[in-house]
Amino acid sequence: MTISSGPLRTPSAQEGHASDIADPRADSAGQRGRDIFTTAQIAKMRAGLDAFRSGPGYEPGKWKVSDANRREDVVGPRPASVRMRDLTLRVTEQMSDVSLSHQQRLHLLKALVRAGVSSLETSSFGRGHTVEEMREEVETAKAVNPDCELVYTGAGTERHMRMAAEAGYDVVRVLSGVFLGDALPAYAGAVYHRAWQRREWGDLRFPVEPTEVTARAQRLIELGVSHGVKVGGSVLLLSYATDEDVAQYCRGISEAGAYDVQLGDHASGTSPESFAHFVRLAREAGGEIEIAAHTHDMFGLATATAVAAGLAGATILEASVNGFTEGPAQGDLAHISGAMEMLYGVHTGIDLTQLTPLSRLTEKLIDQRRPGDWGLTGANIFDYGNDGDEYAQEIKVDPLIHMGVAPEAVGNERQLRIGLTSGPWTMWDKLDELGIDAGREDIRPVLDACKRDMTELGRGLTDSEIRATALRVLDATRAGLGS
Repeated sequence: MTISSGPLRTPSAQEGHASDIADPRADSAGQRGRDIFTTAQIAKMRAGLDAFRSGPGYEPGKWKVSDANRREDVVGPRPASVRMRDLTLRVTEQMSDVSLSHQQRLHLLKALVRAGVSSLETSSFGRGHTVEEMREEVETAKAVNPDCELVYTGAGTERHMRMAAEAGYDVVRVLSGVFLGDALPAYAGAVYHRAWQRREWGDLRFPVEPTEVTARAQRLIELGVSHGVKVGGSVLLLSYATDEDVAQYCRGISEAGAYDVQLGDHASGTSPESFAHFVRLAREAGGEIEIAAHTHDMFGLATATAVAAGLAGATILEASVNGFTEGPAQGDLAHISGAMEMLYGVHTGIDLTQLTPLSRLTEKLIDQRRPGDWGLTGANIFDYGNDGDEYAQEIKVDPLIHMGVAPEAVGNERQLRIGLTSGPWTMWDKLDELGIDAGREDIRPVLDACKRDMTELGRGLTDSEIRATALRVLDATRAGLGS
């Protein structure tokens, strides 16, 4: 049970050490006993830490992860870089309680490109966007980064290819589900469209073998290329795919001139190891085409699966801000890019310091929030106050002991919150933060009173409640009445 939040400044590796830590607080009575360690003891502990972090997993002031993450004998060969393709603008259109205006879309688009996103899939054909709106999206993105790639998905007609070309989009995507035999009508939009119009759908022609799925994609790819746009294919419902499905499809679309292939596991039914296997198959069969990994989070494995795909040779990792989408969360832009950069040393082009601001902006625009402990960008993920003093105070010696990432590395900030397991040193820090003058003898009564209040309320205290409790206790103590 926690709560009371506020930023807690901690020293970075670039700042002076002793002056940040040995900060005796004096009042009229002299030394108040705030020093836990001497300057020499702090220097010795920091030197001890440095002896364990001379390898590639340490980025001073930013993160400390295991050096084993970078060892080829542990994780295999690593690519030098991958590209992140953001889907936020498209997938938020599929969320039932989100409706961004055109101007809000442009605002978010600019923020994404400024954060280093080099490829954006913004929408799907049939969702009502005009060529003029599409063109403005392209112009907005390319005004920030002329090399940014704009992708539109769901292309199925010559009109779609013309729209993309007229708007200046770089890539259109052809959606191809894996061959499911007699079950194909179940996920065919044309069936439901006709049925609603009370029209017969039984005369619709569905593929009778996997190669017919590939042949349709080939025709659309060739049509798109003739209109001057790059065309990508897709293997959707990857958890139903066989090795032969993936290999023959990628081989076929490559021969037709495809730009990339999206391996899409919308059902989250493909493990990281299996996804990596399909990536390797696609690479071998598809030749030079780019491979995009599209993961979801039903089992909490979207990031792990995307990482496995990237290490296996996927050149594009698809994600959305905060994992927003309908159904199981999308792979999160911050989690995937952060893991690739920090854990594995793979360049993504993302400015990691923009991840939290981007998260907050998206939450505001769509009026949805992720939990406070959401990895890297959560509002309370860098909270130390509710743990014992040994956790909360260690960050004054070094901030990268129990937390492998410094909040500043991802544009976040540390929170000092008080809970039922907080210690007196941390309570003292909180009172300092709130601007409340207290001596050592005051801290335990204030902390005990706060914990009683939390127990009675069944929740943590806000900063204003902590302030009120502390002042009540201090006033009573100083009046000689006790707490």
